[in-house]
Amino acid sequence: MTGNEVIPFVFWPSLFGALLWLPAFFPWAHKAGMFIDLTKTDPHEQVIILFKGAAMTASWIFAYYAVRELPLHLQELFEHQGQSGLW
Repeated sequence: MTGNEVIPFVFWPSLFGALLWLPAFFPWAHKAGMFIDLTKTDPHEQVIILFKGAAMTASWIFAYYAVRELPLHLQELFEHQGQSGLW
């Protein structure tokens, strides 16, 4: 994982996931039964959802950096297994 950037790793999947939900906010999605009416939520609920999204994004970034720093290499794993290895 060295040499990989964390922000594109988190940003692009989040963007495409948000784009998949975007049609549910348009009134024409009501016919398909997937319309989400934002007028039924108050600003406090919206802030809570925003906070949850920020916390999840931060957890992904922290987890990515933590895993990236682990000194794991598949080649070393197979070399230490020797002939009795996994097979």
